[in-house]
Amino acid sequence: MIPALIFAVVYYLITYWFLFKLEEVLPKIGKFLVPVLVVTIVAVVAKSLLSPLSEWMPKMYPEGGFAYGFINGYQTMDLPAALIYGVIIIADLKANKMEGRKLSMGLLTVGAIGFGVLAVSHFLQMLVGASTGYLFQDVTYAKLYATIILQLWGVVGGTVFNIALFLAALTSAVGLAAGTAAYFEEASNKKWSYRNVAIVTLAISALISSFGLTTIIKLTAPILSLVYPPCIALVLGYVILGNRNYGTIGGATIVAFAWGVLDCLIGYLDIASVNTAGIKALYNLMPGAAYGLAWLIPTAIGAAVGYYLYDKKKVLALGTAA
Repeated sequence: MIPALIFAVVYYLITYWFLFKLEEVLPKIGKFLVPVLVVTIVAVVAKSLLSPLSEWMPKMYPEGGFAYGFINGYQTMDLPAALIYGVIIIADLKANKMEGRKLSMGLLTVGAIGFGVLAVSHFLQMLVGASTGYLFQDVTYAKLYATIILQLWGVVGGTVFNIALFLAALTSAVGLAAGTAAYFEEASNKKWSYRNVAIVTLAISALISSFGLTTIIKLTAPILSLVYPPCIALVLGYVILGNRNYGTIGGATIVAFAWGVLDCLIGYLDIASVNTAGIKALYNLMPGAAYGLAWLIPTAIGAAVGYYLYDKKKVLALGTAA
């Protein structure tokens, strides 16, 4: 435990150096971390595809490919992370004198580039995993990538890869901790300072990291099932409706969150080995449950209720006033 504790302390001290000034977070990430990550991913993918370790194997999951990918994709945390990263991206754009329409266009540009890079990266790394065939059926997520590298490049390659993995995790830690600290500073009207919240966030992260990646994924998967539906509802609401229909967006988000609570409860009951067959039987009656989209229809109903209870009344009130 002592080496692990020393590593965690050093790791989060480095993280704090990257984020202690909000306006310098993105420049530091772009200067020190992104180049290493891009080179590493390109090298791993190229070597894996040019020298595949095995033939591809058929799927090993019971449900449909879309449902499997959709639900397991929650663990990448791309959408919740994007909402948190948005805080530091906006801070960086404002530091570069972007306001109003320029700020919106800057966000759209960053979002488009980020989406493209992540889509290509995830797809290519999926091909890397597929190229291992039957070789590593019992290897956990935490060990699979490192095992592939050791097979392709030996110990030296594994060492280089672990350094790159360290930097990749550091990027996530910096972005999430900085975004979290900036949010709580704004939400508390600066009663909680950015740096103090950052320190508390990193201290909690250091404690959680001691559980190990496999355990963390297992314990947090239900929480991600809770968070994702309202995040999707919120983002789609603003993309489709803009910032006008607060009732519609709010109704959809609240119902999606409530459904996420049900998903989260079922997840933790399964972890505790409680029989959830009855609950799941009722749950699976909802259209879209087989694809991980059982929350979709209730969310649409919530949006309709929010519209009639708030947005429609607001429109009528404005019309009467006019």
